Amino acid sequence: MRGLGRTKVSWRAWSRVAGSLLRFRRVGYLVVFVTSRCNLRCPFCLLSFQSPSRRSELTPEEFRRVARKLGPLVQLSLTGGEPFLRHDLSEVAGILLQRTRAPFVSVSTNGWFTDRITTFVREVLPRFPDSSFRLVVSIDALGEEHDRLRGRPGTFQRALETSRALLELRRSHFNLVVDANAVVHPLNQDRLKETLETLHRTLGFDNLSLTWARGGISNPSSNPDSPQRYLALVETLRRLRGPQRRRALSSMWRAVAQVTREGVAQVLAGGGLPAPCVAGRNLVVLRQDGEVLPCEMLDCSLGNLLEHAGDLGSLLASSRARALTRWIRRSGCACTYECAMSAGVVWNPRRWPRVVRVIPGQVGEGGP
Repeated sequence: MRGLGRTKVSWRAWSRVAGSLLRFRRVGYLVVFVTSRCNLRCPFCLLSFQSPSRRSELTPEEFRRVARKLGPLVQLSLTGGEPFLRHDLSEVAGILLQRTRAPFVSVSTNGWFTDRITTFVREVLPRFPDSSFRLVVSIDALGEEHDRLRGRPGTFQRALETSRALLELRRSHFNLVVDANAVVHPLNQDRLKETLETLHRTLGFDNLSLTWARGGISNPSSNPDSPQRYLALVETLRRLRGPQRRRALSSMWRAVAQVTREGVAQVLAGGGLPAPCVAGRNLVVLRQDGEVLPCEMLDCSLGNLLEHAGDLGSLLASSRARALTRWIRRSGCACTYECAMSAGVVWNPRRWPRVVRVIPGQVGEGGP
């Protein structure tokens, strides 16, 4: 049965990946905030202070304009807010993928809109068989505790229903990977190990991951024992590797994730980044209104793609953009933003030997 096979990525896709990795000054990782709206009110969210209004979201036609010259990508991440509040998300994803042909696509969700999420999988994934889609459901705690953290009763049950539906669809969609992600913060740190172990035991996600809280409530980095707690959770993840190996080169990507977590722990311990950040150069964030940011942590717009006729290269070549990326690189700008951290692993050859050393530890039951 084809649906049970591992994701196959065509030689064309791999040639685009190789080309992107060797172009050290070209964007290969694009994070798109398709909306800032959300149906939940999480106190640890960077966007929790914003109005739930549309805030000038790009229309599909405007996405066509900003996507005209995006060029090939390695990674395309669709996020929000809650991406599935957009009824046209399938259309938006199709527009971006038609232009970028990204072989790796991630979509994060709180799991509330089960029908919309499963419809997205059925509509989009068959259209782009050369792309591996990672659907990531946010689950921070178990039962009513998760509901309290997310600010709405029934959130945990919806997340479970969506996860089960996606895991069932995984049987018939060979390019679907289903993951769960937990945000680490003071309100759930003490019980997060139990949460991860329960999710692994009862649902069988392809991968479990962690995101360090960066907004709203008191940052857990202020706790002196945070690095040790984080490393303990990283060890839990290492122990709970799922048997599924559906993503192309899954062992390599798991090694990248492991090295990324090592970098997060180093920042938490006050050691700074292992290598200069590549935000604004190899990774950029496209906001829902067309503004381009170097990352989600620096609220410094490099410009609006609508005003640059969708030419990201031209925008990033501006004096303002070059000055900001130069400052990021030279200042030692450091944070725990995992997307930028992982891009710094992928596009920095000095980090590759560490990835190679970690890969053997990622190979287990089920093969690479």
